[in-house]
Amino acid sequence: PDAVEAPKWKQMLTQIDTRWKEISHLTADRQQKLEESSNYMTQFQTAEAQLKQWLVEKELMASVLGPLSIDPNMLNTQKQQVQILLKEFDTRKLQYEQLNTAAQGILSRPGELPPSYEVVKEQLVAVAYKWNSLTGQLC
Repeated sequence: PDAVEAPKWKQMLTQIDTRWKEISHLTADRQQKLEESSNYMTQFQTAEAQLKQWLVEKELMASVLGPLSIDPNMLNTQKQQVQILLKEFDTRKLQYEQLNTAAQGILSRPGELPPSYEVVKEQLVAVAYKWNSLTGQLC
């Protein structure tokens, strides 16, 4: 403690301690961002898989409706089926919004683009296209 070099060593120790705290803070921030990215990716993958399958089923149901009938009874039946399909879309809207939110969380990350950027973008566009196409047909 009384050595001539003591002030120099104390200064070095303080610098090391300061740098260690900075690195620890940066590491904690990075960990948080990685966890957020992982959560977004999990949410996106789950919602995308479920919605993609569900949209294929709804596409088949919509194709069965065929052209509008001139028979009043058949036309009424078609109208009821369309209303049922539209209600189903309403029930899935939250999941569709969650998919979009997760995708935006992945796609809008600052810094370099993640390796999954293009895949997520393509999957989002495919689901959005099918969603909009089907809801447009039904309205």
